[in-house]
Amino acid sequence: MKIWHLVHQYLPEKIGGTELYTQATAAAQAKLGHQVVIITPSSQATAWPKTEIKDDQDRAEPIVFRFPMGQRSPLQVFFASWRSHAPFENWFSQMLTADPPDIIHLQHLLGLPLNIVGMIKKHQIPYVITLHDYWFICPNAQLITNTDRQICAGPAADFSNCGRCLLARGGLPAPQMLGRVTGRIVANRSHRLRPILDHAHRLIAPTHFVKNEFMRAGMIQHPEKCVVLPHGIEFPAEIDLPGSEEENGFRVAYIGGLSEQKGVHILIEAFNRLPPAAQLDIYGDETAFPDYVETLKGLAAHPGITFRGRVPHEEVWGIFRRSSVSVVPTLWYETFSFIVDESMAVGTPVIASDIGVFPEKIRPGVDGQLVKIGDIDHWYKTLNELFQNPDLVDRLSRQIIPPLTQQNHTKQLLNLYEVD
Repeated sequence: MKIWHLVHQYLPEKIGGTELYTQATAAAQAKLGHQVVIITPSSQATAWPKTEIKDDQDRAEPIVFRFPMGQRSPLQVFFASWRSHAPFENWFSQMLTADPPDIIHLQHLLGLPLNIVGMIKKHQIPYVITLHDYWFICPNAQLITNTDRQICAGPAADFSNCGRCLLARGGLPAPQMLGRVTGRIVANRSHRLRPILDHAHRLIAPTHFVKNEFMRAGMIQHPEKCVVLPHGIEFPAEIDLPGSEEENGFRVAYIGGLSEQKGVHILIEAFNRLPPAAQLDIYGDETAFPDYVETLKGLAAHPGITFRGRVPHEEVWGIFRRSSVSVVPTLWYETFSFIVDESMAVGTPVIASDIGVFPEKIRPGVDGQLVKIGDIDHWYKTLNELFQNPDLVDRLSRQIIPPLTQQNHTKQLLNLYEVD
């Protein structure tokens, strides 16, 4: 089978859940003998990609085509959905004509001209879409408001709340009346995006929560076409662990983004109240939101809190293995959370906010715990109970059900690609 993956950004330029999923899935498909192509815009590439795929080209690895689009501002990326990009569209059209794939997997369309979906339909090539985030519903992709940083219930009937959010995102005043005007932009965006979902061969939601949110927002008109398929996890057979001196005691691991909606400030304020022997390792890129990171470091009064910076993905397994528990104090609706599955894959229980997908993934008191969103007292009590009861941590660990493997995920995904 000839499979194309279209993604808005890719490794090593950007590292995130969508990029890692695309890499793992494409690699697994290539190992099964499929011809797999990844097409992605690039801010760093300068040379135009080829316009052909040789039949004798090695299929053991995915072929990556990086199209140079240069550095773009967030505003340029936002309006790319409405605009044409003649060089990219011409190249894409030539590729579709010269050697059309059997299926195209749209991983993300952020910053790409939506005209390319029309080209795909014109060539009668089926496509599937994975709903990695809420971008089809919300320009922020996270259902977090820019006005007050709260969880959003989705667009109002006149999209005025989206208009106010759009203004606030640009640092502009966001009165209700002006929100109605700018809301028309978001309404038009929704009008353009909904048919793309409607005409997909399959929509793939990583959790039931995501499917339900899209249905609630009116973005899924054919629920039978939306299949819930969790992402797969593949980890090395051997995991490098640090020396035993790092493994003693109660150790908590946070791995993820260091931005306000991730709720790390809530975690730190709760952890400050734990006994001095407790340890918290915080892993994440400190350069993306430096002001927030500075605030976090100012909050960290506990001697056991250590900021360890960004970590290569291959080291994640060892970090989880040597930790007592991992934590996800998020304040927004995650769509899947690889962190939960990666932690559980090595037998480390997860403590997470009780919102969104987490009640679907964690069984409280069985293989982890759920904590009231943003509740510092509840976070402290939950962590302290685990600190005081090592046997409880062991029991939670023993009762973890291993997550779906990448191999099984790939098999199910290939079945979804099949067109009747």
